[in-house]
Amino acid sequence: MALTIGVVVGLVQIFANDAYSGIKDRLWPTVKGTEVINYAPVNNGHLATGISIGKTGSGTCDREALITEGAAMRCSIKDQGFEPCYWRDVKGDRDRYICVMSPWEKKAIQVVIPEGWDTPGIEGPQIPKEERGPWGVEVQDPGNREKFYRCLAITGAAGSAGGEPTRYICWNEHIDPWKDGYLDEAEVAAYGTEVERKTQGPWMLPIAIVGGGSEVRRGAIRRVFL
Repeated sequence: MALTIGVVVGLVQIFANDAYSGIKDRLWPTVKGTEVINYAPVNNGHLATGISIGKTGSGTCDREALITEGAAMRCSIKDQGFEPCYWRDVKGDRDRYICVMSPWEKKAIQVVIPEGWDTPGIEGPQIPKEERGPWGVEVQDPGNREKFYRCLAITGAAGSAGGEPTRYICWNEHIDPWKDGYLDEAEVAAYGTEVERKTQGPWMLPIAIVGGGSEVRRGAIRRVFL
């Protein structure tokens, strides 16, 4: 029995869709698990591999960092604050701290502490470790799995998404959002709430895409930085 043109076209479309689906699965696979990285720009007091100093200035460190689970400080040069910052082991009588704007940034900021300044020690988290979210997150777009966002934890009030407090600001992973040391809000692509930690499967992050209305959807997390 001869097949009608409509049936043939339909079969071709089905095979084409199946073939594209298979290619898509290989090129942009579903995130099946989350890589957890304990990140710091220093290793045993020395600059970590790949990290270099992009800026040095005299400043102070006055409290423990709030956005990371590691042992880090919040430091400042003049009126600009940096967090997290890590002690660097160097010769001399002035302490130095290494700060990075994000776990993807390779150029660090070195804060040189004035002589006589009493930097407070890290006596323990001001926020319990189990209550802190990851500092950096790489999350898959819930509606387009070939696209990923890089998200940074924020402190303080920053609005809400879907009725939940905003904990992360996100941008497209191929964009550098930093302008003169400050985050360019024009580059923000999404806002995230709380990271959902899973014992099986990938961790998840509910995000609201900028320009997508108030809808919040859960994206699978490829990688987190603690």
